[in-house]
Amino acid sequence: MTTGSLSGTTLADRFELKELLGAGATGEVYLAEHETIGMSYAVKVLRGHLADDEQAMARFKREAFAASRLDHPNAVQVFDFGRTEEGLSYLVMEYVNGPTLVEIIAEAAPKPIRRRRALRLLVQVAQGLRAAHKAHIVHRDLNPSNVRVVTHRGDSERPKILDFGLAKVLADSDSPLTTTGEPFGTPRYMSPEQVRGEPVDHRADIYALGLLAFELCTGRPPFTQEQTEQLLRAQESEPPPKPSSLLPIDIPPLPPKLEDVILKCLAKDRESRPSAVDEVLETLEDLLEAEPQPRAVPVDVAKVLETDKPGSSWRTSGPSWTPGDFAPTIPMTGNTLESPAMHPGDPAYRIWYWGQALKLAVSIAERLLVDELAPETLAKRLAKLREAEDRTVGAEADAAVVEAQLDDLEKDLQKQAYALKSDIVSKSMTLDSLTDEVREGDPEREELHEQIHDLEVQLARLRRDVQQRQATLEDRLADRRRMLDVMRRTQMEREVALLNDLDEARPEPCPFFYERTYAKVAEMLQALKISDS
Repeated sequence: MTTGSLSGTTLADRFELKELLGAGATGEVYLAEHETIGMSYAVKVLRGHLADDEQAMARFKREAFAASRLDHPNAVQVFDFGRTEEGLSYLVMEYVNGPTLVEIIAEAAPKPIRRRRALRLLVQVAQGLRAAHKAHIVHRDLNPSNVRVVTHRGDSERPKILDFGLAKVLADSDSPLTTTGEPFGTPRYMSPEQVRGEPVDHRADIYALGLLAFELCTGRPPFTQEQTEQLLRAQESEPPPKPSSLLPIDIPPLPPKLEDVILKCLAKDRESRPSAVDEVLETLEDLLEAEPQPRAVPVDVAKVLETDKPGSSWRTSGPSWTPGDFAPTIPMTGNTLESPAMHPGDPAYRIWYWGQALKLAVSIAERLLVDELAPETLAKRLAKLREAEDRTVGAEADAAVVEAQLDDLEKDLQKQAYALKSDIVSKSMTLDSLTDEVREGDPEREELHEQIHDLEVQLARLRRDVQQRQATLEDRLADRRRMLDVMRRTQMEREVALLNDLDEARPEPCPFFYERTYAKVAEMLQALKISDS
């Protein structure tokens, strides 16, 4: 446990500061516990020497106001704001316990994180940013250290955008941010207009999103200068390198659509960037959907080739291809198969390739049955595989239903919690704005304290009720996923067994149609075997 100068202090008679979570130039963030309802929060306390700094106080209040207007799963939530009798200004936020994107990127270094994981994280960050922009909020300091990733529903990741301390809030939806600002922000993630101190709007966040996407997909930022002056000069005028040019030799290049949208976000002229986060989000969602879903596939596909039959077709037909520059690699399969938009060296391509080999094998088995050339064992094997596939699809549908119920519950919580949180922050800021003449103990102050407390209790009760319902649904979802995992393994076993039985069922002599398709499956399985080794 890290202790700070305020550890053990109780703010506003209800928030006990337990542990120092972090500190910056303007304040410290503590893990706190509400003394009445027992919930954990993160409390940001403005440094004492800034208490009389009007600009610092204005920025601190702006952070409270900006974040309180957001109620989105991918943005940190604010619950309270106030100032103690001792002059300490504090901001009570959701406690987000998870690694930052800085830590996640560093874990995978020197390579980037898996592409599907990067796309999942980017889609959610973009969704949180879109919600902020719809609330007329520009973050102005989006960077990997301001995004924490929490575990959601047991195994999926949910990024949350933090620190709206530099956010600017539009007065209304029709007026752009036209006030010339100081060059505030993190230099490595500042837009060119921020560097120049020019007016800033939502396109500065789009530039930062492009920088974030670049780093997640390549493992490093586009500009790596150590000197701040050189770094700012690069942000202002130096074109970024193509992301794929920075990837190691064994990592496939980015899909063209992904590289294009990243470079478009990083345009120096903001007029050339996407006009809204929606444009970027739509592309990211399309790319994520195009990534093949994980499915049952043998860890070592060479086991498929294990058979005691001498001269097995799976063993004798060698691949008619030459490995490329990427390893391990699986060949493209020609015009007869429609491959996804990815390089053969991509692990996701291997999964897709296995599925294509299986699809061809099933077509051979079905044709053998129609032509009455298949033994009874092959017919039974094919029937068992279809049953296994049907059960797997049913289990996937059951899991999807429970996930949809959880999504509906979260949306309901957001809707109800938004009104409560808005009232809490509004009353806290009203309490903070009271003049010194209205001393502690005055009926007006006491009434506001009671109203805030009642709202906090209502919010805590709502969250406890929802958490109980979520826990029930998450247990049900975990059961469905365990069942699905077993069914996928069973399906994989059926797939492997069908391939081996199909090999045994090869007709002698073998008609041309079967010879050709048997050879294609053999070639594909040999390619998988070589990629395993």
